Amino acid sequence: MKLSNETPVWDGDTVAEVEGIGWVPATQCLLWWQKRGLSETASGYGSALRSTWMVKVHGRWRRVKVTIWSNAGSSWVMVGGKRHRVDDHVGSVSWSQVQAAGVVA
Repeated sequence: MKLSNETPVWDGDTVAEVEGIGWVPATQCLLWWQKRGLSETASGYGSALRSTWMVKVHGRWRRVKVTIWSNAGSSWVMVGGKRHRVDDHVGSVSWSQVQAAGVVA
């Protein structure tokens, strides 16, 4: 089932750190209900909520999911049937900052 008719567009600089994979391109790609300010569940809590963020892992854009209960949450993507944690700073770090910090070559 296709969730969005929009193709993610990477700005060439925004990145996210995915556990076990490294730094990957990241972009926001809102679903129709997110554009209207709605949440996926009435309570706002859930174990696999779709976020506004997508990351490109192994040549494929994947929706970042969020598990949130009470006041704690975690972000993750599925790659090869396995959950990989996405660091909370998704979208707030640029590729140039990562390179300047010497994290990648």
